[in-house]
Amino acid sequence: MKEQYRAYMDQVEVSPALHQRLIGLSAPRRPNRWRRYGSLAAALVVLIGVGAVGLGRLARERAGAELGETEPDIALEENPQEGAGEAGTIGGYEVTDGEVVSYFALPYIAYGPAPADSTQVDYTLTAPAGSTRRAVTAEDVLTLVGGETALETHLGWGGLAWTGEGIFLSDGSLWHLSLLGEGTDLALSLEVMAGEELPPSCIVTEEDTVTDVGGIPVKGYTGGIYGKTDDSTGETVLWLPESRTVEFAANGAGYRFQVYVPEGEEEQAGLLASQFVRLAIADGLNLSMTQEEPVSQEEPGGDRADSPAYDPAA
Repeated sequence: MKEQYRAYMDQVEVSPALHQRLIGLSAPRRPNRWRRYGSLAAALVVLIGVGAVGLGRLARERAGAELGETEPDIALEENPQEGAGEAGTIGGYEVTDGEVVSYFALPYIAYGPAPADSTQVDYTLTAPAGSTRRAVTAEDVLTLVGGETALETHLGWGGLAWTGEGIFLSDGSLWHLSLLGEGTDLALSLEVMAGEELPPSCIVTEEDTVTDVGGIPVKGYTGGIYGKTDDSTGETVLWLPESRTVEFAANGAGYRFQVYVPEGEEEQAGLLASQFVRLAIADGLNLSMTQEEPVSQEEPGGDRADSPAYDPAA
């Protein structure tokens, strides 16, 4: 994974002006402050995360020099590449920790045809014999993504109400997770399957649009709609007609992540999708949540149809 990550960063081009500003940076006075980053240390200083700008190449040119305790005010040029399969970024965001400012670059992702140009098929998710189910809690969501900072800063999921269900194997380990996060003008759907296979889907596109992100193929498509009605009145209380969906497998899990936003907010949907892809590929999600109080137990050989937290084709 690390070799793929370095190779990916070396593919991304920076402008000559930005290149000169980076290699001309002065050495630090107290570089030991970087030890506080723990798992982020491997992300390498100024431009951090999946999609970081040419960092491997710049680091070699700047051998022997480390960046200081406060990072420079440099904005990454947006560099989306046209067509699937090409490396690029859509900019990024800064995170400040004391006197240290880190920049996280976000991967560009190409999106293919809407479900209207695809086929809907029936599928059944057959849980292993002896598995159990339980509702997912807000604490589970924090465990999954790595805490409050990851949830709010790195993913932009703050303020959402969460519902969902986990399926656990007989040894208590997570096998499948389905989550729905809902806000006043945003809805997120996440499916996670332990292992390297994608969660099953009822949507089959005729031609996949895939982007290589750090050596990981990420499929992207658009077209889902999220709607919610008031059970007592039948009135529509939430209507989100724009979406972005990504599917990929990384770090021992398969993911399907869907973002639903109001009309005209497609850029925001793409930003949230890229934030999730960066985190899941660079750090991975924590699947250590275990079964505590079983909701139900699967009978041997029993089939149970499951669907994502929201099925845009339904």
